[in-house]
Amino acid sequence: MKRFFLKTPGPFFIFLFFVPLIFSCSLKYEQKQIVDDKVPELYFTNAKFTRYKGGNPSFRLEASELEQYRDNQSSYAKDAFFTTWKDMKIDAQGNCGFLNLDTGNEIYTLFNDINIKSNDQDFEIHANNIKWNGITQQLTSSAAETVTISHGGMTMEGGGFAASGLSRSFTFDYAVSGTYTDNKEEEQ
Repeated sequence: MKRFFLKTPGPFFIFLFFVPLIFSCSLKYEQKQIVDDKVPELYFTNAKFTRYKGGNPSFRLEASELEQYRDNQSSYAKDAFFTTWKDMKIDAQGNCGFLNLDTGNEIYTLFNDINIKSNDQDFEIHANNIKWNGITQQLTSSAAETVTISHGGMTMEGGGFAASGLSRSFTFDYAVSGTYTDNKEEEQ
């Protein structure tokens, strides 16, 4: 019986050993990973943004941090302060700890220590989580969220808050409490 020993590996042996390794690679190079939606396109600190219509300011946003994303048309603001104008007069002002602006769908969600004052309608709102839909002009909260609204001498709080910018009315769907103070002096 004759035995054969290979002193150096020949090309055939190298081919048989390395070809399976080359084709067994599990990386899929043809699939492009998309990370654009997770990384902001723009990031600002101490940002001041003003939108103008007809040469006059219509909206102003100030934030300690502002992130803007390209693909889903959304922005996120931290420690936000905002002002809106109507007929060159300040219509409303407010602030919140965190603001999500979905400009594509006109949905604006406010979080953490929200304060909104409307000069036009003479009311104030305090909450921790509310949402504004710019298309339907509805301001809403969840059922579990307590919202406080003050108007004139009235202060009310409750859950399931909804307000309509079109009809200029509001409702509470769940437990409501409040006070009314009449500041008028009696006539003699």
